Amino acid sequence: MKWHKVLPAVLLAVVLATGLLAGCAKVEPDTPTGIVINPLSSSIGNVDGDPEKPVKVSYTITIRNKTNGDVFISSVTPVLSGSMNDYFLNQPDDFAVNTTLAPDSGVNVTGELIFDFTGTGFSKAEMSSSLKITSVEVESTFIIDLPA
Repeated sequence: MKWHKVLPAVLLAVVLATGLLAGCAKVEPDTPTGIVINPLSSSIGNVDGDPEKPVKVSYTITIRNKTNGDVFISSVTPVLSGSMNDYFLNQPDDFAVNTTLAPDSGVNVTGELIFDFTGTGFSKAEMSSSLKITSVEVESTFIIDLPA
C-alpha cells in the first residue's frame, strides 16, 4: 500500500473529526456580573385616567445582584429618550430604593414619572414616542467584608 496516497485522506479525516468534536463542545454563555437590570415594563397614561391631567409613565424595573457580596441600592432613576426633562414634575427623591441586596438576589422597583404637557400641542403619538425609558441610573454601594 502506498502511504503517500492514503496519508492526505487520513489527515483530512482527523481534521474533520477534530472540527466536529470542537463544534459540539458545550460553550457556557457569558454570565453577567455586577448589578443586572432585567428588561423593564412600562406603560403611558394620564393621572387618574383623565385626559386633562398630567401624563404618567408607570414602570417596573427588576434589579439583580450578580456579585459575591452585598450591594446597597440607594436609588434608581429611569432615563428617557429625547428632551422631555422640561416637562418633568417628579422630584429626584421620588426614586429612593434604600435596600441591601444579598448575592444573587433581586428587588422589583416600581414608580411613576409625571409630566405636564399642558399647552404644548404635543399629540399622543408624539408623547408616546418621546416617553420611552432607554436606560436606568442606579446609585449603589458595594459592601466589602474585611478578611478575618
